[in-house]
Amino acid sequence: MDWYRYFLARSVRAKRRTIADIQLYIQIIHKICPIILMVEIESQSFLTRTPYDIFPLMRSR
Repeated sequence: MDWYRYFLARSVRAKRRTIADIQLYIQIIHKICPIILMVEIESQSFLTRTPYDIFPLMRSR
């Protein structure tokens, strides 16, 4: 779960997002594309990305 804590800390610092928002993003990622999430974790590139990078369509919100 180190990647999870790192992601939370990095996102809160960089984007000033609330923990609840980040947890919601994580839940969405888990529900929509667990396979992509696993690939991102394995490649370690997930740690440097935001949910907006993973889901470009979410930018339209």
